[in-house]
Amino acid sequence: MELDGLKTYIIQLSNTVSSDSEYNGLNPRDVVVYNRDQSVPGYSYTRFGGGTEGTTGAGGGTITGFATDENNQFGNKYSNIQLKLRTKPTANVTLTFSSNCGTRCTILVPTLTFTPENWNAFQTFRVEGSSDSASAGNQDYNVTFVASSTDATYNTTVIEPVFSVRSCDNDGTTLIQPCNFSGSPLGTTGGRLSAAEGGSTQIWLISRTTPASATTVGLTSSDTTEGTVPATVTIDSNNYNVMESGSTNRIPLSHADDALVDDTQDWTVVTAESTGGIVYNSIDVFARTTDNEAYYYITKSGNTREGTTNVATFNVCLGANNATAAVQINITCNPSPSGAEVGECGTITPGSITFPVGNPTSNQVASASACSSSSLRQTFTVTGGDDNYADGNVDFTIKLTKQATTDTVYSGAPTNLSDQTVTNEDNEPPGKRIFVTSGTYNGEMTAQGVFGADNICNTNRTTGNSGGTFRALIVSNSGGEVTNDRLAGGTNWTLTAGRHYYRCTGTAYTDCSDEHTRLFIANGSGTFDPLLMGRDFSTNINDEFWTGMTTALAPATQASTPTGTCVDPSTVYRHNCHGFTFQTCPTAGGVSFYGQIWKNNGSGSIVSNEAACTSTKKLICVEQ
Repeated sequence: MELDGLKTYIIQLSNTVSSDSEYNGLNPRDVVVYNRDQSVPGYSYTRFGGGTEGTTGAGGGTITGFATDENNQFGNKYSNIQLKLRTKPTANVTLTFSSNCGTRCTILVPTLTFTPENWNAFQTFRVEGSSDSASAGNQDYNVTFVASSTDATYNTTVIEPVFSVRSCDNDGTTLIQPCNFSGSPLGTTGGRLSAAEGGSTQIWLISRTTPASATTVGLTSSDTTEGTVPATVTIDSNNYNVMESGSTNRIPLSHADDALVDDTQDWTVVTAESTGGIVYNSIDVFARTTDNEAYYYITKSGNTREGTTNVATFNVCLGANNATAAVQINITCNPSPSGAEVGECGTITPGSITFPVGNPTSNQVASASACSSSSLRQTFTVTGGDDNYADGNVDFTIKLTKQATTDTVYSGAPTNLSDQTVTNEDNEPPGKRIFVTSGTYNGEMTAQGVFGADNICNTNRTTGNSGGTFRALIVSNSGGEVTNDRLAGGTNWTLTAGRHYYRCTGTAYTDCSDEHTRLFIANGSGTFDPLLMGRDFSTNINDEFWTGMTTALAPATQASTPTGTCVDPSTVYRHNCHGFTFQTCPTAGGVSFYGQIWKNNGSGSIVSNEAACTSTKKLICVEQ
């Protein structure tokens, strides 16, 4: 877990030992290995001395689920935070805590220090409530800390998290106060306890001091069709300062599940004046129930496919009864498609559907699953458009729009139904990206030759070319007899017959797609005519690339040959930088080999020339 960055080490290879005289005594090249650091700096935490451990990364974040009270009956029961570092620091890391609580809290542990020895052991920060002598209601405050260290990662790089704490206002004249944890709504008109129909929420009643005897608080719901609560809750000496799930001071709110399309409904938990050890009328608690019924239910089956009659079928049902007027819904393809979506939507049949009044008594169904087989459903189908681009399976959008109606229920319903997505399956083989390396390299692609060029492609990618595996568009020498051979349309070739290949210079669809940046479609032999592309391999007309090929994709023979004689018996000169394994003669370092390059010409074709293997050129990299 030590944060030590990228580490490099070398595997040294000794001379070979073999009874084969050609291999005995050879010294293979050493192997360079990169060990990439996967540690994530940041902090781990738990709440209240145990439970599930959470983590924060270098980006910080806000952590909720804490509470104090202003008369400090909780102490730090719900506001102690256990912290440790996620990675080993190089020096002590000191956390200095502060808060914006004003006089509503007291920090009990102002600092924590982690060392390279105890960084992985939890330490506890504590804060407790204190009185501000004001009746301002429950509020949240933040506890923050600043890390200081000579370890640059924790001193400057990692953003410290923020801990949000709920301060419950039970000081002053407030004898009983609703309270819950930060991250939950406050239970006020501006922060109602909210749940969907059939759901539940909760809040507790705490007191300013220990009740002399059990205290009962009567509760009623302002709208029992939307939510219910128990008739009473009890505060006593055992629970006046706790917020636990089984405690009798807990108010469980049950959000009623009806069969009506009635949108979001607000309701109130009305608290009566308490009886018993404390006589006080606590503030009411405000709640909200969100509807789990819908004006419309829509189901879909199937998807479209280019060049076929495949359709996506939609069933539409009403979630309420239109008792006084018909409801018409128009259906269109997305009128403003963008990116790959253009041209993917075909024909919609029919273009509108209508629900007559009643049918004869009701058009209402209860759920989306019921809609699929209901006799009350209306149905339409969609076909997909057919293009000649290798753009993969593309989603397009169907829009449904309710037309004006005088129906007493649906006149106020939303005009736009939820957009529907259709996946149009491609009938072209998957397209493949091509990029040009930003760096340049000499003709010696390590002992692996053209496979060394592949390694360069995969470790030096440009924007938009993450993922997948790439090979260099390059062939070995024309004389053969080299290791790691590669021939156009043959051995270890880079292209696949019938595939669409396109230039990728960024993440935007217009910069990286068969539709917008196609270079060529490989023929049945897995080759192409580089003189007829219509688009250059890169946007820089001056770019030159090691390829080893003529314009006919044949391994090139260079007119220039090394001066003098390369006397190393294992390296009789071959063309194309001896299969792109050497830039100069091993026994005469000043004697350069030669290889073939391609060059953009600005009109979507290339020119082919030879170049000294000591010169540096780019590589054309092709997705596999």
